[in-house]
Amino acid sequence: MLKRLSSLRPYPAAGTRSHYQAVYAVTHIVYVLNDYDERRLSSRVLPRERAFLAASLPPALARNEPDTVAEIVEALAALGVSDTHPLIEAGRGFLLTAQGPDGGWGDRADSYGRFHTIWAAIDGLRDHAWTRRPSPALISPILTASRRRASTTQTPERDTQRGRSPTSRRTS
Repeated sequence: MLKRLSSLRPYPAAGTRSHYQAVYAVTHIVYVLNDYDERRLSSRVLPRERAFLAASLPPALARNEPDTVAEIVEALAALGVSDTHPLIEAGRGFLLTAQGPDGGWGDRADSYGRFHTIWAAIDGLRDHAWTRRPSPALISPILTASRRRASTTQTPERDTQRGRSPTSRRTS
């Protein structure tokens, strides 16, 4: 799964046909990495995905999509975004105001749709205990790859400031 993550990038812009599928994929990658809410991940894990989800929340709010909003809020929280962050507050505020008198969030397409939206909304609204630490076996390769990418994408100016010739940069 993680080997294929880079094939999703660059992430599609909101409003494009594949945007929803990319949001769905990224949120579910987070779910797998944190054992469906057992662990809070380091904020250093998946920085591109965290930025993509943060940028995807306002369009989901504008489209009144409770299931998408809930999944994004849930994944952002798992990636270290605090409960008091304006995005989390906006997403949770939307979920609270969008809840219908029957306790659901209006998805009546089919029984799975109703169930999924309710489950996602509850997860997006709840307080998390985060009782378990992230599994080093899952997280270490992600952090290592992220550090490797950061060290190989130095700008010539930064290399020169560090006393290296711009042509001596590592590329592996």
